[in-house]
Amino acid sequence: MSSATSPTMNRVLDLTWAVLKDTPTLQKNDLHSSIFKNRADLDRIAGYTTIGYAPQLLGILNNPLPPTPDTLASLPTDFHDRWGVYMLFLTKTQCRPKIYIGCATSTESFKVGLESRYSDYDLGNWPVYVQKSIDEGYVVEHRLVLLHCPVPSWDDIFELRPLFYAMEAGLCYAFAAVLAFQGNFALSHLSVWPLSTLHIDGLCSHNALADGIALPPLPEGTPEDLILGHTVDRLEAKRARDRARYHESMKDPKWRAKHRALTKEYQEANPDKAKETARKTYLRTLALKKHFCPECSRAFASNKDLNRHKNGSKHLAQISIRLPEPL
Repeated sequence: MSSATSPTMNRVLDLTWAVLKDTPTLQKNDLHSSIFKNRADLDRIAGYTTIGYAPQLLGILNNPLPPTPDTLASLPTDFHDRWGVYMLFLTKTQCRPKIYIGCATSTESFKVGLESRYSDYDLGNWPVYVQKSIDEGYVVEHRLVLLHCPVPSWDDIFELRPLFYAMEAGLCYAFAAVLAFQGNFALSHLSVWPLSTLHIDGLCSHNALADGIALPPLPEGTPEDLILGHTVDRLEAKRARDRARYHESMKDPKWRAKHRALTKEYQEANPDKAKETARKTYLRTLALKKHFCPECSRAFASNKDLNRHKNGSKHLAQISIRLPEPL
């Protein structure tokens, strides 16, 4: 039985499609929307390679009870020279265990995939909240492999790398490994088990579908819409999505209050950096003439400043000079 049609892979791809379907377009990389238009696309791309998986994974995902720490600790650990979706398992005496789920798909160094990622961790380059937990006394006790495959051919990387990012997201939400779940945020319904029954906390900071995806040169014959999605325009598209997401979030009073508190905390902790950032933002806004008065040929740093100017005596005087004489 091929990995693409095995019960385990069907279960994993169902979870993957659920997160692809429920994540708003503005909150995921354009490649996911371009490549994965329906559930069948996942099966097709998974069939490009032989995907192996932890023997216990299907039983864990189909069990109505959430996995215990001992169950997770029994997952396999060692797959060198392979791509993979992995789980970091952290423990601390008299505290709930924590998990982090990520994927490793590098091909650009003498160490590839999982070996490359683990080498980074050996150098102390941990994900942000994993490092924070280590600072609090947690220990990364296990590096567990959920899925793995041989490093694919150059042409297949274009679609397999996004697939692994998507499977990472699917398993991350399935295991409730997202830090925000402690506040019962969006997509928490994708957890396989009720959040109140879990014995483990998550350390993933965000949805992996939003991550940038490094890709090799496109294979010959790639559809035009995918080529467009792979150009420099993707950077501007991402910026547009980020701006739209920011402005949408700022409509929520709770989010605005949280954003102000975080900004104030950063400014107090990094006053010099905050001043330099503010100075650069100010100069860039003026140079782009985002808030510009054509009558006075003056640029302002904000819309508030522009409106204040328009109600001022200098602006009104300038307008009166330019107004035609009454007949």
